[in-house]
Amino acid sequence: SCAHPGDAWASGEEAEAFVSRWAQSPKNSSLIVVGKMGSGKTELMLRLYRASLSQAVEGMGPVPLWLPFQVLSKPLVLRAVLDQVGLSSEQVDAAAEAGVSFILFCDGFDEAPEQARRAIPLFSRAFGDRLAGIAISTRPGYTPHVPESRTVFIRQWTSVEREEFLDAWSR
Repeated sequence: SCAHPGDAWASGEEAEAFVSRWAQSPKNSSLIVVGKMGSGKTELMLRLYRASLSQAVEGMGPVPLWLPFQVLSKPLVLRAVLDQVGLSSEQVDAAAEAGVSFILFCDGFDEAPEQARRAIPLFSRAFGDRLAGIAISTRPGYTPHVPESRTVFIRQWTSVEREEFLDAWSR
């Protein structure tokens, strides 16, 4: 499903509402955030990541892991995928036994080398049924083909929105 009717792109607020609804129940699904450079994809992903982290600390949701795609430069084997998020296969197994699940935030799919873009199935294999969901950000034209995914298209920020963001960020 998409957060935009036809070819219309969602505003930051519309996109955030769509993403928040997805985050409430990401089980076995993926979210793809698409937007041009400077549209706020990474900012939206970081807000969702931080909210997920707060929920996880309170025992209310899966443990979020942040992974910028551009760091995926090693040969893509299962071990390298887990190394990127700082976990061993033993830790993932222990988490599974304890009933802990994970949600993976992958930023900048379009910025990754071609081989790194093939990492998504490896993440699914590495985490198995402990993977509650994957959120991916990318620019148009690089949208990954991910089963069970929802897509939100973010429009460019207006000059006013950009100034408001920079003002709030600099405080």
